[in-house]
Amino acid sequence: MHRQALFPRLLVVIDALTVTAAFVASYYLRRLIPHMGFRPLGPIDHYLWILLATIPIWWFLLFLNGAYTTKVERPLAIVRVALVVGIGGLLTLALLLFLIKFETFNRSLLVLFVAVETAMLAVTRIAFASWVALSRRSGRTARHALVVTADDPESRREAGLLLERMRRNPSDGVAPIGVLTFGPAWEKKDLEGLAINGGVEKLADLLHQAVVDEVYFVVPPAMLEQVSDYLKLCEELGVECKVLARLYRPTLARPYLEVSYDMPFFSFAPTPLYVGQRYAKSVFDFFGALALLAVFALPMALIAILVKLTSRGPVLFRQERGGLHGRRFCMNKFRTMVVGAENLQAGLAGRNQMSGPVFKLAKDPRVTPIGGWLRRTSIDELPQIMNVLKGDMSLVGPRPLPLSESAAIEGPLRRRFSMKPGMTGLWQASGRSSVDFHDWMRLDLEYVDNWSLRLDAQILLRTVIAVLTGKGAH
Repeated sequence: MHRQALFPRLLVVIDALTVTAAFVASYYLRRLIPHMGFRPLGPIDHYLWILLATIPIWWFLLFLNGAYTTKVERPLAIVRVALVVGIGGLLTLALLLFLIKFETFNRSLLVLFVAVETAMLAVTRIAFASWVALSRRSGRTARHALVVTADDPESRREAGLLLERMRRNPSDGVAPIGVLTFGPAWEKKDLEGLAINGGVEKLADLLHQAVVDEVYFVVPPAMLEQVSDYLKLCEELGVECKVLARLYRPTLARPYLEVSYDMPFFSFAPTPLYVGQRYAKSVFDFFGALALLAVFALPMALIAILVKLTSRGPVLFRQERGGLHGRRFCMNKFRTMVVGAENLQAGLAGRNQMSGPVFKLAKDPRVTPIGGWLRRTSIDELPQIMNVLKGDMSLVGPRPLPLSESAAIEGPLRRRFSMKPGMTGLWQASGRSSVDFHDWMRLDLEYVDNWSLRLDAQILLRTVIAVLTGKGAH
């Protein structure tokens, strides 16, 4: 096994030791803090069992945040990951303790543990990254790379750029050792100061005679068929190879390679959601919705009674909306309008206060007395928790629109449908109904193009603030 491949495995062990050390340190540190009304601590062995759940949770969260790769991250990025993992771990552990009803666990110890662990995780990982970077700069663990390129100007430019970036980032652990070319020999004897070793027909000899860990092919799309024989050669000799993808240069889509039905496909994702990230968002949605349901189950029952007592009709308003890639689903809300409100909308079209193909009216005469309050507080949205649990919606995402409005959105704006609709989103967190249609769509696309779990957490926090202050509520 190459030494670089050991680094992620070492990190797995280091992280487990860090979590364990942080828990023990937190326990004894907590004992030094005056009681101040906190529940007294029991023996340490009363709490050690939680490490059986904590260590896998931290491994999982670190994996989802891309923390187990051979890439050396900057200190600021490491601190950011440590904070995200700490917050996610605290919420997950709190939910776990709630679900198993372990009420005797000391909450102050849990909070102190997460704070100490986050700091220790950041320090140990920064120290480890510094050691790895130093080791790679020394060349002791560098992967030797051979660059194969063509004689057209674009390929020469990109191959030169690749070599320049390899040398500028020695902590990545890749050291270029030579260049081979397709086609006739170049007049120049080097590329970016690196010797040109001859034509690509010398590849087999070089792979046998020199230490080569990776081969980078930088060629135009028209030459991909010629590259195939050399890819097979690298495969037979056990040498990793990479081909610069110039089939299409996306402006927004994220390119990645995936294997589908045992066939390799170069894919272009309209959102930054890869398999692991999709799973992370689904897990976050499911457990977040469960937590919301546990908190709001009783208030929702009381609100259902209020809706039923104050106006005729069903408690819930159920309407087909456009979901992921246009899938239809039935969205739930507490009913805030009179029965048959949809049939009355045509008569109010002239009073629409929202540009574009959507309808918004501040003082809508169809709203019931209790409905106005539910809308201002956004409590009418709570039944959508069930939509999140079913998988039709997410906690955070573009707002789901009625089918007639979804169908009217055309062109690049339809990229907003490439993610599941959410109970809240950038639109709601940025002023809700006070934001016009064009800004609304811009915010939806901004969310789609820049999604991360951290952004979801920020939007949830901003939504709470917007709801509490009543900003933009109609």
